[in-house]
Amino acid sequence: MGIFGFLKRTIFTGGKSRQQISWANKLAKARKMGAKVGDETRFNCDLSALGTEPYLIEIGKNCLFAGGVRFITHDGGVKVLNSLDYFNGKKMDRIATIKIGNNVYAGFDALIMQGVTIGDNVIIGARAVVTHDVPSNSVVADSGKGDKDAG
Repeated sequence: MGIFGFLKRTIFTGGKSRQQISWANKLAKARKMGAKVGDETRFNCDLSALGTEPYLIEIGKNCLFAGGVRFITHDGGVKVLNSLDYFNGKKMDRIATIKIGNNVYAGFDALIMQGVTIGDNVIIGARAVVTHDVPSNSVVADSGKGDKDAG
């Protein structure tokens, strides 16, 4: 980096890189949308990943979410059952919170479904679909056959 680049970075950004500023802006926006997000958490995914109910999502400190990660806080499939009068005239819906601990990484295109609690120090592999709670100090990966390895 030349002297002008150094001065520009130091004077105009307080010494932070563009990427660090982008992460800080996304963190602030996620919080403004209603998600509870801990410090040092970074979203490499689009914030539309938080869905229509970001207030149902709680994320700890120092987490990283790769591109394409999605948080699903409701199950739209219940609409089909409602239209079939499966619940005897009552309209049902499945909406639940998502809670994620500290120091969690979710890989490319991972889906984190409603009602899931993920512990601390967890790695979620690319394209994994997380439908059950994950204990701390675990790795979750999808083998391509729909089965998950945790432990």
